[in-house]
Amino acid sequence: MKIVAQFAFHEEKEAKEKLAKLNKKGKANHCMIRSKIEEEIPIEEMPVK
Repeated sequence: MKIVAQFAFHEEKEAKEKLAKLNKKGKANHCMIRSKIEEEIPIEEMPVK
């Protein structure tokens, strides 16, 4: 498996549109997998307690 695109959870509509376009090409079957990915925050932007 290879990641072709990543979308945020609230961008599900855009992800489904991308999936439809990729599957329409017909070269390979693509699927959508939901997963939790930790976002890296630069140290400068981390909140100070």
